[in-house]
Amino acid sequence: MFQSRDLIIRENKRFKKRLHIVIICVILLTLSGCIQMKDFIYSSHTFSITLDTTENISKTQLKQACDVIENRIKILKIDGTASTKNQSIIVTIKGIDKSEELIEKLCRRGNICFIDENGDTILDNSSNDLIESAQIYFKPLDGKSNYSLEVHLCKKAAEEFGNFTEQNIGKHIGIIIDQEMYSYPIISEKIENGIFEMDNIKDEENAFIIKYLFLSEYLPYEFSLRQ
Repeated sequence: MFQSRDLIIRENKRFKKRLHIVIICVILLTLSGCIQMKDFIYSSHTFSITLDTTENISKTQLKQACDVIENRIKILKIDGTASTKNQSIIVTIKGIDKSEELIEKLCRRGNICFIDENGDTILDNSSNDLIESAQIYFKPLDGKSNYSLEVHLCKKAAEEFGNFTEQNIGKHIGIIIDQEMYSYPIISEKIENGIFEMDNIKDEENAFIIKYLFLSEYLPYEFSLRQ
């Protein structure tokens, strides 16, 4: 009787052990399937656009333009690539749905210029040597959320900017981005070391957009989006 009971107990233990192994295998297979499905869903959200040149440019010039697009992809922190083919740039974006807003950000000319009160250009980024870096800061102001963007100009631009601001204190300076006036502040002091701030940005999203506008570089040639 005791031997029979011992046998039943041993068999039950074996059965439970096998059951645990089966359950673990099922869980692992399920997780593996979920991961594969996740990868499938991620990879299915992929789109490509083709940018055709509207003027005859060299391979070197096309590569320069492609580098600007690649830099914009990095700044936006998205999974994508840009490559050249004949007189076109092929842009492939993974992990997100096709977005007209994103396409506009990638394809914009990105021209930035500073003008005086007469509309004359002081500095621009046509040779992509204007902006060195930009950093977002959070500054609480009167109990409200307030974001600020600190922009650092490149060395040569910083010297020219410093000279201009020193000679034009009390006057306006215009910041134009892609042919639109973005800001028209009054110069209150000489801008030292090429560092200036843009204050009173309402939220982090807008601060990021402005930061992108300053860092995205100038696309030196015009392209058309192939439909």
